[in-house]
Amino acid sequence: MTFLGFGHIGAASWKLLEAFGAEGIAVTRTGSVDAKAHGLRWAARNQDLPKALEESDVLVISTPLTPATTGIIGKRQLEAMGPQGLLVNVARGPVVQEEALYAALKHRRLAGAAIDVWYQYPAADGLGKSSTLPFESLDNVVLTPHSSAVTEETFRGRFQEIIENINRLAAGRPVRNVVMAGPPHATTEPVS
Repeated sequence: MTFLGFGHIGAASWKLLEAFGAEGIAVTRTGSVDAKAHGLRWAARNQDLPKALEESDVLVISTPLTPATTGIIGKRQLEAMGPQGLLVNVARGPVVQEEALYAALKHRRLAGAAIDVWYQYPAADGLGKSSTLPFESLDNVVLTPHSSAVTEETFRGRFQEIIENINRLAAGRPVRNVVMAGPPHATTEPVS
């Protein structure tokens, strides 16, 4: 099982799956994941994704959407997973090339996918489809609307994080949980 992105979501997902005896690999932009501390087989940088996919039947995507990760999973990566491969995307739709994923699923070059993110979002009227392609017509796809975090508790937690970061900025301390698409513009401190 390969995790593309191993932040809060990837690490929490791995912790649950590890309990079932799964073997894990973490692939991140920096490759700084301590594989031994997390009980992973190995960890590496994005450049090692092809090797990880060849060793895995499952790909869990939880990486931020940045210019570097947009389309990082395409036809070649899906083919490396093989017809037994399963893809789980809880990141953002465009991390996976839409047409390549649809074709791989439709032609059974990939066993299945669980997609919790959309390629396009509803318009102001609240209507819309998750993709221009008919993923919903495929019997090897589970689609969910990426809304499990829309709870009162989640919003309270987000407000607390925002308040904490405002206080950190006011005190001249680094803010936490910053996602940057380009060169660093602020000093950041990961949550411990």
